[in-house]
Amino acid sequence: MAQVPDNKTEETAAPSAEKTAKPEKEKPPPPTEKKVESKEGTLRKHFALKDGKKNGEARIYDKEGVLIRKEWYRNGVLEGPVTHYDAGGGISKQSTVIRGKLEGEMLRFNKGVLVSKTQYQGGKRHGEQLVFNEQEKIVSKKNYARDKLNGEVIGYDGQDNVIIKTTYTNDLRHGPTTGYYPGGGLREKGQYQNDRLEGEFLRYHVNGKVRERQSFKEGKPLGPPQYFKDNGEPDAPPGTPPEQKGWLEKILDFIFGK
Repeated sequence: MAQVPDNKTEETAAPSAEKTAKPEKEKPPPPTEKKVESKEGTLRKHFALKDGKKNGEARIYDKEGVLIRKEWYRNGVLEGPVTHYDAGGGISKQSTVIRGKLEGEMLRFNKGVLVSKTQYQGGKRHGEQLVFNEQEKIVSKKNYARDKLNGEVIGYDGQDNVIIKTTYTNDLRHGPTTGYYPGGGLREKGQYQNDRLEGEFLRYHVNGKVRERQSFKEGKPLGPPQYFKDNGEPDAPPGTPPEQKGWLEKILDFIFGK
């Protein structure tokens, strides 16, 4: 028996419709710095970056493009040394910031001369502060606790001689206050309570004799002051013609501007 030819034509497989994948564009690396310029094109800020955050040294410039500050960042937070500069390029202030707050010693300068040293903790003055004159001689010593004066404040004459000591509590004079002549002799003494004079306030001649005496209650005088000569005898109040005063009184009047 003859075979009947198969009339079905073989179906050929359709070509693959898969699209040829295009290679992805490589992303540009994140910037490692950022510059901020004024409208005139003057550089005002320059930051180092890491992963889009400030990280490393930052420089700040004035409107003329002069460097006025260097500071350091870590993961976008101010942390590390901070240095300020004056118009001449000299250092005007140095400090350290930890987690965005002042920590440790801050130094201030005026044209290269040390002006002050101040201790900080958690962004507040905490500890000793020293202030100096143009010859870098100490003129005051203070102590702070959480940004308020606490303890003894000492004033100097610029020649290492103590001229006054006053006790503070929470920014208020509270306790004894004592003044001295440059030679070390007692000049005055009194007592404060809540920033007001309380009790007897005394001033002295350079020979140690009482010069003036007055009593206070809550900062108000209880009567007029009494005055004494350097030999202990009663004296006339200020305003008496100088020729009627002794030589020591004349010198003291000149020193204290009376």
